[in-house]
Amino acid sequence: MRRKIWVVFMSLASVLIVMGCDDIGAERLQDGRTRYPGDMKALAIKSSIDGTVVDAKSKKGIFPAKIEMKNANMGVGYYERESDRGGRFKIDDFIPHLIYRIEVSAPGYVTHATTGTVASGAYKVELKKEALLTGAVKNRRGKPLKGVEVKLTRQGRYYDESRDGGSLKPLLSAAGSEGIYRFDKLPSGSYMATFSAPGFITETARIKNIKEGETFSLPMVMTRPATVTGEVKIQGLDIPAIGVDISLSGAVTYSATTFQDGSYRMEDVKPGNYKVSVSHQGFYTLEAGVVKIDEGETKSRANFTVKAKEPQVQVYAYRYTFSPGDTVEFNIRSLRLENLMVTVYKVPVGILLRGGVNPDIIDPQKEGLKSVVSWQEPIREFEPYEWRYQSLQVKSSLPTGGYCVEVKGAGRVISRKFFSLTTVGVVMKRSRGSIFAYVTSLVNNAPLKGAKIAIFDTTPRTKKKRTSYKPPERLEELPVGIVAQGTTDENGVYHKPLGSDKYLSAIVIASDGSYAICTTGSPMSFEREQKKYFIYTDRPVYRAGDRVKYKIIAKNRE
Repeated sequence: MRRKIWVVFMSLASVLIVMGCDDIGAERLQDGRTRYPGDMKALAIKSSIDGTVVDAKSKKGIFPAKIEMKNANMGVGYYERESDRGGRFKIDDFIPHLIYRIEVSAPGYVTHATTGTVASGAYKVELKKEALLTGAVKNRRGKPLKGVEVKLTRQGRYYDESRDGGSLKPLLSAAGSEGIYRFDKLPSGSYMATFSAPGFITETARIKNIKEGETFSLPMVMTRPATVTGEVKIQGLDIPAIGVDISLSGAVTYSATTFQDGSYRMEDVKPGNYKVSVSHQGFYTLEAGVVKIDEGETKSRANFTVKAKEPQVQVYAYRYTFSPGDTVEFNIRSLRLENLMVTVYKVPVGILLRGGVNPDIIDPQKEGLKSVVSWQEPIREFEPYEWRYQSLQVKSSLPTGGYCVEVKGAGRVISRKFFSLTTVGVVMKRSRGSIFAYVTSLVNNAPLKGAKIAIFDTTPRTKKKRTSYKPPERLEELPVGIVAQGTTDENGVYHKPLGSDKYLSAIVIASDGSYAICTTGSPMSFEREQKKYFIYTDRPVYRAGDRVKYKIIAKNRE
């Protein structure tokens, strides 16, 4: 019986030696066993370390300092020493070729920790003075709170060798019977402190920078949470308003969104006076006044009624000039409209030459607009109180000309835009005393005879600082006042005397009603051309000390 026990004991001792030394040329087999080469003499080799622990700033030895070196794989190889009054220590019998976890600590200093292989030799370890974080946690009545958990997280990279690859390691503490918490051995830096306890609102504080050796006091007041609940309904219908935002604005802002039944719930609300706002894109914003909330209160039935916005529609595009063969496409933005009636009108030339025409307020019949094509356009994925966006493509081919697209919904909700399907090309120039235009067909480059031209003064009435001039790009943007008008000759040319210091734009309309809008450029360009100066030297390269000869030629445009 004794023999069997002795055999078992020897086997366990062998296993421990193997576990502690599995880095010395060991070979891992597929079945999990380890094969060790030779007679394992490397285990018998011992090495020594002569070290010193000093203050990082004063470079003086630290006493007492604890040095702990242990096998990182939890096997044999554990050594513990204490420095002498000069901060010196010695480990003269450690086993090499192992991975060690080394920690050097001393009262009042940040613990130095590292993991890796250790070679014989002399080492100097510098320790930095610790920073301390402490404080008292109380409730709003000033009484200390016991058991509050305080989690401290260092901001930025915080390498922790106790975990593979390092990590952002949070530190934990708990407030004692007097509500006091404490963190010691902190390196300098920025931290995030989180205070949490059952029945209280979790609080977070950011500490920008704790200096080395500093004792930083951070008191905290914990608050019992209040709860606000209620529902929102639509005025006149008495049905739930879904997806409506409710916000409480005070020292802190809280928000919630109503559910399918129109109810909402806000938790962890701090006491105070709050402005209540109820908003949604499909309803008019409701400012519901100020409400007072006490600590720990449950305020129920905070109900509201919202008024729905009227049906709206807008048709728009990223361009309003198309060439023959292009897909004529627009965009629609609509609210509370399930179907739309779309009509495309042909626009008379007289309206195009008028200037200052707003298509949303004209009467198509009175103005002589002729309907070309119309159809019903359903709103895809319709929701009654949500804005819907979709594309609108003209389903019929159109000849060249000037047109107006109209989108109409229930309740005479209308939006219109002018557009042109055109082959008109214009090159326009101006001088100090005249204006010149050359009009051609974009299809065959032939001059367009008899094209009508109207020149408009598009000078901004009020110009904002640091804002460049933007010429009109759409028919609706042309002003009412016409400076000059006429037609092109058989060569497609329009050339008339016109002296003006204004910004000028023109519309050119072909015989088929299609048009193009262009600008004549800035009048300031002529002022820059009024006088010009040229300067040049007799040669491009000179030696130091040479006299530089130059000439200036001035030109004055009359």
